[in-house]
Amino acid sequence: MDYKKLPANLFFGLFEEPFFLFRRSDMTISIYNVGNNRLEEGTFPLSEFVSGLRERLSEDNLPSLESFEKHLEEGGESFSIMFSQNFLNDLPDIMGIVLRGIKRKTEDGETVIIGAFQARKIRNVSLGDEITLDQLTGVINKGDIANIAIDFIDRGKNRGTYIVIVDIDYFKYVNDNYGHQYGDYVLGKIATILRTEVGTQGYVGRIGGDEFFIVFTVPLALAQLRDHLQNIRLMFSKAFEEKGPGEDSPLSVSMGAALYPDDADNYNDLFSVADYCLYLAKAKGRNRYIIYTPEKHPSLKEILQRKDEGRGMINGREDLPLGDVLVQVQYKLRYDSNVNVRKVLSELMGRFSLPSLFLVDKADNSVLLSKFAANKKAEYDPELLFAVIDRYIEKSEKNAYGIYVCNNINHLPAEFKDVVKDLKKQDLISFIVIPFTDSEGKEFHILTGSFGTNTVWNSEHFMYFRLLSDSLSESCVR
Repeated sequence: MDYKKLPANLFFGLFEEPFFLFRRSDMTISIYNVGNNRLEEGTFPLSEFVSGLRERLSEDNLPSLESFEKHLEEGGESFSIMFSQNFLNDLPDIMGIVLRGIKRKTEDGETVIIGAFQARKIRNVSLGDEITLDQLTGVINKGDIANIAIDFIDRGKNRGTYIVIVDIDYFKYVNDNYGHQYGDYVLGKIATILRTEVGTQGYVGRIGGDEFFIVFTVPLALAQLRDHLQNIRLMFSKAFEEKGPGEDSPLSVSMGAALYPDDADNYNDLFSVADYCLYLAKAKGRNRYIIYTPEKHPSLKEILQRKDEGRGMINGREDLPLGDVLVQVQYKLRYDSNVNVRKVLSELMGRFSLPSLFLVDKADNSVLLSKFAANKKAEYDPELLFAVIDRYIEKSEKNAYGIYVCNNINHLPAEFKDVVKDLKKQDLISFIVIPFTDSEGKEFHILTGSFGTNTVWNSEHFMYFRLLSDSLSESCVR
């Protein structure tokens, strides 16, 4: 087959690799075999070519083949799909193949897709450039792992690319209690676990002190991703069973994951979504993974807006330790005239991952602030709701941190029968009340509540709620 007779404007430097030309008009694919490879030159029905390739591939590469076939059938603008298996030749330094394609027009106006079978060489990124490894852990460094993600997402438009941010919980505790040398050992161990689990299905890099980054470049089903993340979590905890901050507790990791293009259509936004999920995993108690789910989590617009708002008042990433956050809050309340109690509470609602938040003036039970998390709504009567909360408080006692906590109204003692009945009318199932008196001696309540479902509140947050009330007591609310 004389590929040189094809229109020159179809090609973009692919002559070092086997390449293909797909015509959607008759659903045929032409293979132009450059070099000593196993592919047979010729023009074949797409279904026949895919069937032949399927016989050569291992089961875990079949989703990539299905994605390739779908891209051709649907006529996408461009794509980049990775196979963890070398089906072109027997060269030992090839760890897989990337199929890249792009839409072009022939000189007679026909729309075709042309692409290449590109070898992924060991220790090379998909574009063939040499990468740099992190000296301590042996995984890819921050700059190159970001470039790989950008390559597959922004340039390659590789549908089905999952990214995952992995963060070691309480890593400062490890360094402070066991020393930095042991901390380096922990970093090396998590890097090994990640490389082992990801294997040839993607890349692993280190993007911060104790933060790692995974780019899954082979399309995964949601259940497959969950298995990978659960394995990572369990293997790491098993490796350090009694090294955690609690008595006989293990070290743990938290993870946030997002999918291109379902969750965002570019790398920067997708990273923000995964970062939000990591923050949420931290806020919910750590030692868990959270995969972005549009039905459960804020929209991309809200996540980006929250990120921008966070930059406005509190510096640092969203997983900044809550103690450090409250130090900044106290400083801002004292010395920044542009920061007020409402603004503080609005941002802390996200930092603590609260389902709702109300600021109530106890002089007349007027509501000064009312906010719900994204995708959370409730039908309630403010006057009746806070009157019932007052009745609850009359029958209850504060906990050791000076706040009122109810995980589920259905578990309250019999003497709360009438309170429970009226709370059910407001659909409030779980709540926390944080009382404080401001600098002018006026009494206020902060209420966070879960409507329609119960919430088991994170007890690690209680001491921070107490510190928050102490900080607000030095400010004037009105």
